[in-house]
Amino acid sequence: MSKGIIEGPARIINTLEDAEHLREGEIMVASLTDIGWTPYFSIIAGLITEIGSPLSHGAVVAREYGIPVIVGAKGAKKFIADGNLVRLDGNRGIIEKL
Repeated sequence: MSKGIIEGPARIINTLEDAEHLREGEIMVASLTDIGWTPYFSIIAGLITEIGSPLSHGAVVAREYGIPVIVGAKGAKKFIADGNLVRLDGNRGIIEKL
């Protein structure tokens, strides 16, 4: 987790090509991230990944950018639909649909 609370629209990203559709202020929801995803961290407001740990790529890079993140949120892409307004609470590790 990376601390912080953010609210915004979710963008479901299944492939790196999908990431081109990200808009500033969105919360990226992905299965996982790797080094190829790094340029998108400069525009997202938060990150949710279904796979990961505190030392995974997404968690480490999000901390560097100061972006709230929750990793290891199994089933997040089923729980959250593209465009849903969500609150990501990286302090407590909670995701809420608004």
